[in-house]
Amino acid sequence: MGSQKTQAITLRLTDYRETSQILSVYSRDFGRISLLAKGSKRKRAHSQGTIDLFQLLELVFIEKSAAHLHLLTESRVLEEFPGLRRELTRGYAAFFVAELLLGLTEESDPNPALFDLAVTVLGMLGETKHPNVVLHAFEVRVLELIGLVPRLDGCAWCGAAIEAGAAKGQVAFAASTGGVVCPKCEGAVAERTYVSAGALAMLRKLSVSPLNRVERLRLSGTIAQDVRRMLARTWMHVLGREPRMFEYLR
Repeated sequence: MGSQKTQAITLRLTDYRETSQILSVYSRDFGRISLLAKGSKRKRAHSQGTIDLFQLLELVFIEKSAAHLHLLTESRVLEEFPGLRRELTRGYAAFFVAELLLGLTEESDPNPALFDLAVTVLGMLGETKHPNVVLHAFEVRVLELIGLVPRLDGCAWCGAAIEAGAAKGQVAFAASTGGVVCPKCEGAVAERTYVSAGALAMLRKLSVSPLNRVERLRLSGTIAQDVRRMLARTWMHVLGREPRMFEYLR
């Protein structure tokens, strides 16, 4: 195992002794990895700036076995995403992105598409006027990449088509079954909730709209609440717990 080079996003920093840190990053070529950054708590001569959360870095490290931390030897900041630090709302959204990357990925299991998505979304969150829309679009695309996006075009229980106007525009949704549930099956699902047909349509738009155009979508009122509830229940089912950042994103 020798020296490796990659781009990575810093997700978590943990102090290690007096001057060092352990970096948890999501990299393009190696997936989620942990590195020992000796002396990173002070500015090092070979680094261009100090390492901080939610930076896009170019890293050079000595690869170690799975039982040991990789050793960081060089780092260079490629992008700092300063907009994430201007408002709490944007910072909370970035922490949620990091929480999902930490909670959904395995060590040393690369997914370049997920990395590219995260980099793009962090940049958008720092600049957009509608961070909630961008964040929801990120969530839907992550679920697609890991193969767990909720089914919206038919009953997740029996496969039957869902009538958009059923129950006065209300449709049953159950994360435990993987999506919407038809009237015949909903009685068998205890953890269901009811959402508007408009919210289902919005979730589809968040999925299929080009990422650079999702900011044109408007989320408000009942539709916004329903979209948030569907995604929240999906993450609770996928992660087995409520994401910690939900308290701040509500």
